[in-house]
Amino acid sequence: MFSPDFKKILFNLLPHFLRETKNLDWLNSLINPVETINGLFNSARNLILYRLQFTGQVNYLERVLNERFDPLFGIFISDSIQPDRHYIFNTAELREDTFLFNTSEAAADTYIRSQTEHDNAIDFTVNVPLTVIFTYPEINGIINRYRQAGSQYNIVTF
Repeated sequence: MFSPDFKKILFNLLPHFLRETKNLDWLNSLINPVETINGLFNSARNLILYRLQFTGQVNYLERVLNERFDPLFGIFISDSIQPDRHYIFNTAELREDTFLFNTSEAAADTYIRSQTEHDNAIDFTVNVPLTVIFTYPEINGIINRYRQAGSQYNIVTF
């Protein structure tokens, strides 16, 4: 559909009495840039179709990273450990009791984090073997293309 034979089309549209070598060579030289642009269009189309095969799901993201950087499929993605969130409520809200203790009472430490500390939490980790040769801008570009917006990640080599 996207790869017409321009020389054949030109030959078929040209009247038979004008099908001399000189005329065909001249028209083929005019058609050559169109063939070049069509080749560029087809290669860009194939690249876009390849990129559309993948989504931000873990298995697809692992596949695209492994196809690009590691043919042995050693790159994998793991979920990061999310810190427990503690909320403090007023008594009138009738919610669960969260107690804060003094240091002298020897209770388990409870840390209260700000919203920005929760927002900066890492959502997933991309684990890359030491044998894989990559550049951070390139791998970040691929991950950013497919990851869910707003999710944070880090890259760890092992």
